[in-house]
Amino acid sequence: RLTPDRLRLSLLFNAFRLFCVSHNLHNGLPRGGCSATKTSLLYDLHQYLYHGIFYTLTSPPRALALLRGLYSLLPQARVNAHRISLKHGAIFPRSTIKGTECEQHNTVSQARLHVNAEIGYIINFFFAAVETIDQKDRLWLLELMLETARVWPQLGEWVESEGVFRLDNIAGPDEYNSTASGNFYIHLSAKMHMRYVLDLYEQQLALLGEEAMTNLLKQIDMDKSELENFRATSDGIVIRRNDHLGVYLVHDYFHTLKEWKGERPKHPLSMNYHPLAIFSHMLVDIPEVLLGMLLYQEEFEKKDLVRNLAHYEALCTYDSPESLAIVAAVDFQSNGSFAHGLPLLRSLMSLDVDNVIYTADEGLHFGVMSSSWIAIVSGIGRLKLGKRTLYLDPCFPAGLSIVKFTICWRGSTLSTTVDKDYVTYELIAGDSIRFVHGDGHRIHLHTGFHRYTAKRQVSVPRLIRSGEGEFDGAVFLCETLFDEITDIHYMAWYKTLESLFENYRALHLREIQPLTTDEFFEKVIYQAEEREIAFSGIHNVLLDRGIDLELGTPDDAEIVETRYGLANAKVAEMAEILSRMTPRVNAGMHALLKDLSNSGIALAVVTYSRSLKTLMHYNPEVMPLFLAYIDGEEAHDRHIKSRPHVDIFLRAAEKIHVNPARCVVFSMYLDRGFKASSLANFRMFFDVEGIFATKRVSQQTQPYPTLSNDAAAAVGRDGVPLILRLSRENLPTTIDALEDMMYGRCDAVDERHVASYTK
Repeated sequence: RLTPDRLRLSLLFNAFRLFCVSHNLHNGLPRGGCSATKTSLLYDLHQYLYHGIFYTLTSPPRALALLRGLYSLLPQARVNAHRISLKHGAIFPRSTIKGTECEQHNTVSQARLHVNAEIGYIINFFFAAVETIDQKDRLWLLELMLETARVWPQLGEWVESEGVFRLDNIAGPDEYNSTASGNFYIHLSAKMHMRYVLDLYEQQLALLGEEAMTNLLKQIDMDKSELENFRATSDGIVIRRNDHLGVYLVHDYFHTLKEWKGERPKHPLSMNYHPLAIFSHMLVDIPEVLLGMLLYQEEFEKKDLVRNLAHYEALCTYDSPESLAIVAAVDFQSNGSFAHGLPLLRSLMSLDVDNVIYTADEGLHFGVMSSSWIAIVSGIGRLKLGKRTLYLDPCFPAGLSIVKFTICWRGSTLSTTVDKDYVTYELIAGDSIRFVHGDGHRIHLHTGFHRYTAKRQVSVPRLIRSGEGEFDGAVFLCETLFDEITDIHYMAWYKTLESLFENYRALHLREIQPLTTDEFFEKVIYQAEEREIAFSGIHNVLLDRGIDLELGTPDDAEIVETRYGLANAKVAEMAEILSRMTPRVNAGMHALLKDLSNSGIALAVVTYSRSLKTLMHYNPEVMPLFLAYIDGEEAHDRHIKSRPHVDIFLRAAEKIHVNPARCVVFSMYLDRGFKASSLANFRMFFDVEGIFATKRVSQQTQPYPTLSNDAAAAVGRDGVPLILRLSRENLPTTIDALEDMMYGRCDAVDERHVASYTK
């Protein structure tokens, strides 16, 4: 369950479809469902990785049925291994129906055997998450595990000079990097596969006894020396990090490839470019490094996740939808509540319910459905996959009001709910469940344990804040970030209105005065709206010239003579101006934003304009610093009241999950129209100097609104100003300098700031 409701609708649709197909999993799950057409009827066994995790954590019997379907393909998989000259073992193809490869043959130099390791991963995960497994099921699952693992020692070779074992000429799931040796994902997954099979064998030996294990090994013609070889081979596989870049490479030669420059790529690349053009560039389709780190988290530190995410996120083409889930999940794992993975997750979840890529007639994308659920549970829930102990450390990304998910673990069902204040765990089925929350806090929920009374639910504070800092969040009006942005707004409105005025001059044969800077400043910048955006400032400018236009709707074309039609024309005009001028964020503001973000302050940027995305496009280094955005489109859709109301700032604080009383706001032109009682909801406002006002117009700022003594005392603001003025020439560039201003340490700021304190 996610909010808003549109996200929840997508989740419900996906969950319902996965439930519908779950009743026939023992016969396999086509990538597009049983009613699909063409190649969508094939079983993509790489997607079984996502299906296996999903069904294990939601309906373990269905996961067992899925694995039974794979076991039914084992005889043909053994034939596949014999075809590539292996003495024993089994090779599962990626795309199949009966166990044979059903798509194009792979190149001679590369074989795709990653499915073997992924089957081993599902089996190991199933044993970790399911408590009660029948003895017969244990035996055939172990058989499947052994047969898929025993191919690795035969496929690779020892490099005697280095004492390492290498699996060259084997490709992972990424189609865009399938022609080079030293694949990271293959080496990592094979290493863990052999390690898992040894652990699983020893566990089943203790449970089922020596006789059962001996019979199983005899049945598949395996001896214990081969098991010991697994250990030596696994230990011999070394996963190396590139020392220069500080990241793991997709393959040995990935860093030697060319960057994609020049024309903007056309997606999907596989349908628009020659394979050699793709292979020669530094691109990833499915980010194998991130996928490997997500599956085998115990092998990596958090700093590894952060570095590799930063490196590969920019290189990912997202041509395979599952890559959205992988990047989003790793983003949530790495950055927690400060992650930016929600837009990726939103796009992924709505792929089928909204028929985003117009392929509904060919079937649904069940791999997308499973992987999107994993991105929520492993990403937002930060459930650590691959662990035999259940670890949960949920985060709460900006833009959500509640997150709720349910998982099955060792015979019990656990519900997890996350809101802005608490993480609540509830045992909703089963007798007992043990898990670890956060950094080592063990929790035991049960229906009654020995002499202890039942404990079905526990709530843990999501954040423990000291309250010693001056603030926890900051909201920036977009216009405060740029020096010349108001000039650009003026130029865009000037040109838009001149086009209208020219028509009126020609039609009515009368003189119409152009928009002046003083008029723009007085009537547009300081416009006062009673409710949501109505362009009352522009309306007043037009009324002064005898022109009365209706408000219209946001869908009005640029040529329609309504205020929204004019606004749409202005947005287009502004986009054209921005493409020529490409305004950059003020250097001081950029430094302040970086320091605030590095200090753990949640940041949001807001504007009543619909040009926010364009501005951020020309400042990509600033975009990751903000957790939430509000532009004119969202303001209209949510009926957010316009200036001089503070509703847009309240909504931003809500999106970044910060109490407004612990949030500072950077805005402009606060000296008119604002109510002191509304401003007092926030920790403090900073009125950033407007270059347009100081250079072009003659008006003087008016005194800021203030609270009465009684009102100030009632809200605990005695002697604390509502608004401080910031000069563009002396912007604080660090959080320390900003807090010094808030503390009133006038010696740390210039004389203009001192004057601002006394206003």
